[in-house]
Amino acid sequence: MLFDRTFHPDEANQAFTTGRLLETGQYAYQPQDHHGPTLYYAAAALQKAAGHGDTASLDGTLLRCTPLVFAVLALVFGFLAVRRIMKPATGLVDRFAPSLFALLLGTSPIFAFFATDFIQETLLACFLTMMFWAGVGYLRPGAKWKTGTWALFFGTAAGLAFATKETCLISFAAAALAAAPFLVRHLTREKVSARARDGVLAVLGFLIVACILYSDFGRDFHGVYNAFIAAPLSYIGRAAGDAAASTGANWHVHPWWQYFRWLFADEYGALAFFVLCGTCFGLFARFVWTAIRPELRERASGPLSRSFLFALGYALLLLAFYSAIPYKTPWCALQMHIGLLLAAVLGFAVACGMFTAVLSLPPPSNLPAECRDYVVWLQGHPRLIKALGALPLTIAAAVLLLTNGYQIARMSRDPDSKDIPYNYASASPEVRQLAATVAAAVGSATNHEPQTTPFIAVALPAADTWPFPWYNRPYEPQTGYWTSFDDLKQIATAGVKPTVVIVPMEEGHLVQPIFPHLTHTKRFFMRPGARNHEGKMRGGVRVRVFW
Repeated sequence: MLFDRTFHPDEANQAFTTGRLLETGQYAYQPQDHHGPTLYYAAAALQKAAGHGDTASLDGTLLRCTPLVFAVLALVFGFLAVRRIMKPATGLVDRFAPSLFALLLGTSPIFAFFATDFIQETLLACFLTMMFWAGVGYLRPGAKWKTGTWALFFGTAAGLAFATKETCLISFAAAALAAAPFLVRHLTREKVSARARDGVLAVLGFLIVACILYSDFGRDFHGVYNAFIAAPLSYIGRAAGDAAASTGANWHVHPWWQYFRWLFADEYGALAFFVLCGTCFGLFARFVWTAIRPELRERASGPLSRSFLFALGYALLLLAFYSAIPYKTPWCALQMHIGLLLAAVLGFAVACGMFTAVLSLPPPSNLPAECRDYVVWLQGHPRLIKALGALPLTIAAAVLLLTNGYQIARMSRDPDSKDIPYNYASASPEVRQLAATVAAAVGSATNHEPQTTPFIAVALPAADTWPFPWYNRPYEPQTGYWTSFDDLKQIATAGVKPTVVIVPMEEGHLVQPIFPHLTHTKRFFMRPGARNHEGKMRGGVRVRVFW
């Protein structure tokens, strides 16, 4: 099961932030170390509802259920958005496209993997999908909700996205550029003035939600400054790849084409095949068929066609923006994946609709007689026309579903496998064995000397410590962390005798001379080695524990 995989260092870090929020009831936004607070508030609410009130009692499965809840919401918003685009649903594809999009997204390996990953990315996907749903509702309002209500939903979703991850500004920019051609073309001066109130509502919704969350519900307005000013400056430096001599971020610098590897990572190429077919069919139907049959131009400029072009433009722009940034991680590919999948489904729907419309017209006079007879025969069988129009989508979706199911089953069998492309910069499963060894050593020491408080000394570089604190959380009050071995010498000079000492492998020979009472030792991999884009090997994190 994906829930059973070893905690990623980033997950462990987020978990401890959630634990501090539970213990203190307060959250202070730190743009250098964390993203927005929505993940922590949501996770803390779930943990509190389950009766967990501090870091030591946190439930790891329940933590990973937090993004899973928002993954389900993302599927719901995606379904609702596509259903509204397809109204009125007249054909097979129109009726089944919303469910198919939700099914294909929910079974995609990258979505399934990060839906159970305790990081911000799935929440961001949920709120961006909510924005898309609200945007579609605003442009196609029904009798129940007016445009002002949809604008407020849109602004609220944008505020939640920004309060989840500040880098959503890249998604905002891609969406604005993709929508610009349609807005410039269709919004007259009168419409602009009529929509000004709705724009104010959307901006107010965004600012109110973002400020409330970043200020910890009004308790720390310095967090608002950090979110709007300090965080963008911090991420500009990271995007340029400057971050990293001290933090190790240079290992996240990859060539421009890296996202293509993460997006189309399956060896069968099913996703690439589906996206390529859907977008090509949609573009051909939108531009080539309308050039051949001018009677179809009015249909080609409808909401479905515009939504398809917007989704495709958004996905490609987002891919271009992120590819231009040297700093790359696979979880950022999730937003591009959703955009490409949406564009492909809508492209198939455009092609199917145009196919049906073409066959409803009188056949061209320059067609050979046999072809004209065949077209006339087809026109007498409208159900067959709809079935033929849906056939390409049916075949491509079936192939993608089968490969998705196979890949998810394979990931579930060995969720810690390094063959999973999304297991990036992850921890070794041996970190659990390390924590178990420490717990056994502490238990043994407590049994032999009940009046002595056990003490665990960890001397590792700060970035190499995670996710050990997560698995060691029952003993965190008795654990001290230092970044160099020289600090351990100081506590030895002070006469402190730790129960357990953890140091880098290469410094293991220095421990027993200063702590002769530690007679047992064992080696563990905290993190496996990995190669960067230049093929250079990062040696991983190997530690030695003494007790």
